[in-house]
Amino acid sequence: MRTGRRKWEWGDRVFHQPFTLFRAKIQRPWSIRNPTHGFDPVTAPGGITVCDVPGMHEYMFLEPHLFTLIPELEDWVDRVTAELPPVSRVPGVAPVSEAAAASEGASARA
Repeated sequence: MRTGRRKWEWGDRVFHQPFTLFRAKIQRPWSIRNPTHGFDPVTAPGGITVCDVPGMHEYMFLEPHLFTLIPELEDWVDRVTAELPPVSRVPGVAPVSEAAAASEGASARA
């Protein structure tokens, strides 16, 4: 069963960051009947958000379901990136100067 496999892969570790599961609304009869698809044991209490996407798992990234998934993913990216500290405040990471970033961009284009 998937839940057992996930437990085996993660061991006793718990993911302590907010976790979002993009789940297909239409489930196969044999799929896990747990709303979080068995991720509860590896997430902190209250740490998982479930976002239902129309269709079946196999078709979530195809039209017309993709038109529902894209805004959900964009909202998720906006929420996650808004919570990140500026690069200069990340411990152990040196701030990137604008000149260095510009030269890296120019060398990548060459």
